[in-house]
Amino acid sequence: MIKFLVDCFGGDSPTEILRGVSMFQNICSDSQVILVGNKETISILCRENNINLHNVEIINCDDYITSEDKPTEVLKTERNLSITVGLNALVEKKADVFVSSGNSGALLVGTSLIVKRIPNVRRIAFATVIPKFKGRFLFLDSGANSDCQAETLEQFAEMSFDYAIKTMKIPNPKIGLLNIGTESHKGDALRKQTFDLLESNKGINFIGNVEPSSIFFNDCDILISDGFCGNIFLKTIEAMVKIYMELMKNEKYLINFLENHDHVYLNPKRFAKESYSILMGAKFPVIKLHASVNSYGVFNFLNSYRL
Repeated sequence: MIKFLVDCFGGDSPTEILRGVSMFQNICSDSQVILVGNKETISILCRENNINLHNVEIINCDDYITSEDKPTEVLKTERNLSITVGLNALVEKKADVFVSSGNSGALLVGTSLIVKRIPNVRRIAFATVIPKFKGRFLFLDSGANSDCQAETLEQFAEMSFDYAIKTMKIPNPKIGLLNIGTESHKGDALRKQTFDLLESNKGINFIGNVEPSSIFFNDCDILISDGFCGNIFLKTIEAMVKIYMELMKNEKYLINFLENHDHVYLNPKRFAKESYSILMGAKFPVIKLHASVNSYGVFNFLNSYRL
């Protein structure tokens, strides 16, 4: 039985977190959820929104870090924060995985200091699972490390290759390098150095450079980037999906079609359900959900992870 530690606060809507947990509980009796947050506030939210949580354990804490707070706020020991309380509970093996939609920087800092890195791992990366036209791909780094060396990107590729085999059940995952062209000579010094390292690495299945325009139709299973370009790429995807939906608001037929066909790869509902980030390189599993994740996204992650 998998035990989940779920941070109720820090994201845009603790109510959506609680709804997602309730949905999960209703169909998954073989897993346990432990909530992290203020008991009184959780009780009020459940009562006001008619959310029924069956025998859920709550680890009480008085405070949480907001998206406006500096990530280093997690270092202040006088603050009883949901992120730090949850990460400490994970290290104490009270559960198998910690899930939060809170401040990304604080989660990264807290994970690095409390959970710590796997020995010999250079950096922890945000590895984001993103839906594409057919299936999903794993993208890292999506924002944890703005400055990277080629050796760090090679290690990201090695870690994600093993993860995709063991967790995503892909026998020989194809790895691509995010770049401005497919030719081996394209890109800046970092991209060229990384290309050479990945190409000579016999322990992975490197297929070469991949352009942003083709990734959703490409059969690449893993896409590698530094965190600076990666975060811009990820946020551009999110923005384009929103624009796409705004342009179609008056097309009632298309909106109805999207609302009833979750498999459409540009459907925002599908992004909410399928996108999440693994803190790759941490000693214990830590998962980052989007700050605006809805109840379906919470439910989908919990349900898919237990499988």
